Amino acid sequence: LFTEASGLALTNALTSAAFQLDIWELEYDPGNYNLLTGAFTAIGTDPAIIAVAQAWLTDLSLVSPTTTIVLLHSDTNQDFITSFTIPSKDLLPEPSSIPLLGLGLAAMIFVGSRRAGTKVSRS
Repeated sequence: LFTEASGLALTNALTSAAFQLDIWELEYDPGNYNLLTGAFTAIGTDPAIIAVAQAWLTDLSLVSPTTTIVLLHSDTNQDFITSFTIPSKDLLPEPSSIPLLGLGLAAMIFVGSRRAGTKVSRS
């Protein structure tokens, strides 16, 4: 939704309202993906806005979610919604265990020699 609709939300009032409806649907009625049923419903809203928002939600239900929406609530000011993308395990590099072991041993030797008051000579 954020990659597809957030750019379109800035183009006109209809897409902006549709994007806002989708965000509130996802925040207050997760897993439902239907603006006409559930805990959050879009009653009394322009049918064109609901149609655009529902189309985005329908497309969203076809893919696995990779974005988490976070609501920052305030009792005295306007609420704020932000999102972050959950990185794929394939994108995170995993260091090899042998170099990590060597680095750990070198760090232990260095700290041990400093505590003992001896200097490590370099040749």
